Amino acid sequence: MSVSVPFVRTAVQCQSVAQIVPVSGTNMHYFSGTQTNPVLTAVAATDGAASGLGDVTGRLKINVAQSNRIGVAILGEARFPTGDENNLLGSGAFSGRGLGIISAQLGDFNPHFNIGYTVRDAKQQNNSLEANLGFDNLLAPWSTMVFDVLGSWQMGKSKLDVPAPVVYTYPSVRTLDVTNIPSQRDDYMSIAIGFKFATKRGIQIVTNALFPIRDSGLQPSVAFTGGLEYNF
Repeated sequence: MSVSVPFVRTAVQCQSVAQIVPVSGTNMHYFSGTQTNPVLTAVAATDGAASGLGDVTGRLKINVAQSNRIGVAILGEARFPTGDENNLLGSGAFSGRGLGIISAQLGDFNPHFNIGYTVRDAKQQNNSLEANLGFDNLLAPWSTMVFDVLGSWQMGKSKLDVPAPVVYTYPSVRTLDVTNIPSQRDDYMSIAIGFKFATKRGIQIVTNALFPIRDSGLQPSVAFTGGLEYNF
């Protein structure tokens, strides 16, 4: 059994560009200037950052079967919405998942395969099927490397309704996309690479980097995490 209490820092930078495209030959709308010498482009930028407590997570792992080389276990996880949703420090809703785990021990090389299901108590988030394949390898008595291919597949029709394009008929027929949110399923696939370092005082330093390998809409190009572990 374990409990994770994360400290999260989120930083956001964004820029928007608005462009008026006259189609009638007369500049009826413009941001500044005059009708004969209009400014038809406007640029705005903003940024912000927040730090604080993230979503607290509890995990329970039960060993089902164990031999000298093969192990089978069940993992249950609950994630509580303790982080500030408005500042992007937490998800804003409870989620839980159950995983079946099969692992093998081949000397210092330990492959594993996980498959399970995630339930999300959120109005615009779907449940998902999860599958992970990877290994951990002991590099030195004090260092371990972890590599995983992580997959997540949306269950059912998306709960998020993406607005349809708007069609203008005057003074000419044209179509405008009102959002750049892709109307596609939330099927994710990424690679996780991490390291665990043991110290003489029993504290373990854990680092991880997550790289998406499938275009799944809005997601970070890379996500880094770091933490400390202590078993007692």
